[in-house]
Amino acid sequence: MHVRRVPPASRATASPPVLPDDVKDLRGRFGVQLAMRLIQSNDADERLRGLERAGALGTSDALALLARARDTSVARTDGRTEVAIARGLAMHADDASARAALVAIVEPPTAARAAHEDEGRDPERAARLEVARMIAALALAQSGDTAKLEKLALIARGTGSGAAAAEMALIAFPTSFGTASGRLTPRTMQLLARTGDRRMAGALLDVARGGDGESRAAAIESLAELGDARVLEVARAVKSEDDARVRIAAATAFVELGAPEAAGAVEQLLADDTTAGRGLLLAEGAHGPGLVRALAAQASVTTDLAVRAEAIAALGRDPSGEGIEALLVLARDGAVRADAMGAIARSPSSAAMPAIEKLAAEPSSQRAAVRAYVVRASSRGETSGALERVTAGLARSKDGRDRALGAFARIVLGEDAPAGWLEDADPQVRRAAAMAAPATHATWTAETRDALLALRAREEDPATRAVLAVALADGHAEHAIGSTRSLLACARAGGADAAVCTLAFAQRAGADDQLQLEQLVASRDPIVRAHAARGLALSQDPTRTGRLAAAYAYEVAPLVRRAIVAGLANCPRTAPSAVDTLAFAARLDPDATVRWLASRILANEPVDAPSTVTDVAWLRLVEAAGSPPPAGTTGALLRADGLAVPVVFDADGDALVPGTPAGPARLVLAPQLGAAYAPSP
Repeated sequence: MHVRRVPPASRATASPPVLPDDVKDLRGRFGVQLAMRLIQSNDADERLRGLERAGALGTSDALALLARARDTSVARTDGRTEVAIARGLAMHADDASARAALVAIVEPPTAARAAHEDEGRDPERAARLEVARMIAALALAQSGDTAKLEKLALIARGTGSGAAAAEMALIAFPTSFGTASGRLTPRTMQLLARTGDRRMAGALLDVARGGDGESRAAAIESLAELGDARVLEVARAVKSEDDARVRIAAATAFVELGAPEAAGAVEQLLADDTTAGRGLLLAEGAHGPGLVRALAAQASVTTDLAVRAEAIAALGRDPSGEGIEALLVLARDGAVRADAMGAIARSPSSAAMPAIEKLAAEPSSQRAAVRAYVVRASSRGETSGALERVTAGLARSKDGRDRALGAFARIVLGEDAPAGWLEDADPQVRRAAAMAAPATHATWTAETRDALLALRAREEDPATRAVLAVALADGHAEHAIGSTRSLLACARAGGADAAVCTLAFAQRAGADDQLQLEQLVASRDPIVRAHAARGLALSQDPTRTGRLAAAYAYEVAPLVRRAIVAGLANCPRTAPSAVDTLAFAARLDPDATVRWLASRILANEPVDAPSTVTDVAWLRLVEAAGSPPPAGTTGALLRADGLAVPVVFDADGDALVPGTPAGPARLVLAPQLGAAYAPSP
């Protein structure tokens, strides 16, 4: 596979030399002619180079060429074309004609929309069209053109294909939000709240007091999101109205602003089937004895496991002993035991640890109690002599399930080193030791990493071998045991360890591995692409900067663009492609995290410092009927930092993953497992 070099879209380090007008006109004329010839080529990469060249030129003729290119049949079938056009125009948003073309990208005229969007309905093309809209919207939001900002605001208020992109851009740059004329619709009020624009707060208050039901609800919630305490007076007046939307809005205002009426209002929502769903969501931010009873009733009576889980999560945030008592009852229900134990483990209540000790004394819930203890001790620093004795007893057990959990707990809590358990005859115990190893800096050392990789090289149990690959996740694979060929085979196998094997292979790939590396960088799986980019950035490949910049240009997945941009921090920034990519990403990437990363890198600020805030992720996997999967079932946990680490579930269907960075995470299962089992993080 040929690696295409992306010509720089802009120069952020220096201004171009000042040329006489006749020289500039001559160069621009010939440049546009060359761009036009490339755009008319039958080769897709040449067409993209032509569009990129036109964007780099930025002359009026070049910008007109970009605008016209959207109407070609190629543009209607290749989503990369739309992205290239948006990128080129966005870098010249100070030009009136470019801004007009950018508006048409965000929201095509009705007559052209069907022709432009109906062809080539593949998911990748649709995603690229959305990326192009977002780039165009961000450029307009920063343009300072009042008329175009008003147009962007009108698009955001509507329901067309560009509404989401326009809203995202206005939220990203709220000072650019226009004051387009027209009445305050619910959509407009939500937009005002999300952008933090308080200039219309007075008008919102008027609507909250006298609009129709939908508008009043939207105004109340918008004022609450803006933190305007004046809305509490309105909420108190309407909290018992017949309109469910208004009651929900009033309760939302009480919770958002910490009003004393919050718990009672949420309790009222829970008592009504039409509002109970929103009540469960709001219950996590309100507390009171009556609310605890209402939540306990919801968790006990309903057969909907999702509703039960939400009610239990809300109970887990109650700081009182009443919440813990309710959770103790639920912890004896096998269908929701793990959810209830997890809620107790993270509860702010001082009654939580005594509750865990009580459950540990009951044989039927002992292993669940030990897992809860590991989570609480790791996240809150609380310890218990009684539970330490329980874990020590489990570690001495002849039962492999108990011994594995005891070993895991002792490693995570710093009582034992992982190495002592890696040679156990039972693969369940070896898996537990591997899972526990990354818990802390004390347990995760170079010696531990080497021990895991040495065991992986000779391990015969597939599930154990997969989870031992966690040793490849920390970016120190340059001297890892095993050949690049074995890493490539692992990456291609698509197992729980495929992502970390991809990372290690990309970091170590040599001259003979380049075709395989390019295939991973271009994989259809965004997780694989992201890990290939991570590994490439850590490699010694002298071409890695250009390759990462080329991969960034038309990437649709934020996960992958984050990996690429973060990876550029490890590359020489003297290369124009690195500077240009970072400069573009800092201003115009659709993902806020990518913009932040790129801005930090350009400012020479650190972006890759390891998080000091970690947790123990508690995952539970059950069949639809409630039975656990076979012991040794594996998956991958895609963490908030973008790493997908292998995990293995024990015989109870549980997996604890220590050292997990704070933030959202997602469990990824093999396709056949994903259809049969329901993960419950």
